[in-house]
Amino acid sequence: MYGFGLFAVITSFAGLWGIPFFYERFPGEQEAVADMVALIFVGAAIGAPLLGWLACLVGSMRKVMVVCAIASPVLFSLLIFCPCSMLVMAMICFMAGISSVGYMLAFSVVKSISPPERIGVLLAITNGSMLLAGPVMQLIIGFILEGLGHDGLGALSIEDYQLAFVPLLLCQLMALIVAICLKKQ
Repeated sequence: MYGFGLFAVITSFAGLWGIPFFYERFPGEQEAVADMVALIFVGAAIGAPLLGWLACLVGSMRKVMVVCAIASPVLFSLLIFCPCSMLVMAMICFMAGISSVGYMLAFSVVKSISPPERIGVLLAITNGSMLLAGPVMQLIIGFILEGLGHDGLGALSIEDYQLAFVPLLLCQLMALIVAICLKKQ
């Protein structure tokens, strides 16, 4: 559930709904919008080894997971609700990518708490739950946006997108609850 909650940001927002949201937020800035969404993936690429190193340095995956699960909804809230410049938004996107890639630590936790004869199955279940985050959350957001198309033409406002992204925030809060409930290592 932790991985599902954080990976949903990457697969649902960055993978699909971020570009139309930013087009609405920053009209006429198509190229810059694509770059901002790409910064989420760049943040994730840099954050993955960085968070692994940090977990080794701190000596606790749980602590890093909790920090990521706190930072991710805070940054995502700023990303969708904060009326800021494109430069500030680009920095938020990059940091959101770093924090949401904390999902990768779930694999190490599963491996460390699984009985040896079940590691393969439990890692597959973990991976499968994360992969489900994309199609499930993309679909939920799509249904919400479809219901919010007010003018019959399907034109959506920034507020419509913000409302549709609330389930992603709930997923991130679910990840926080799971991270807090993990046994201390």
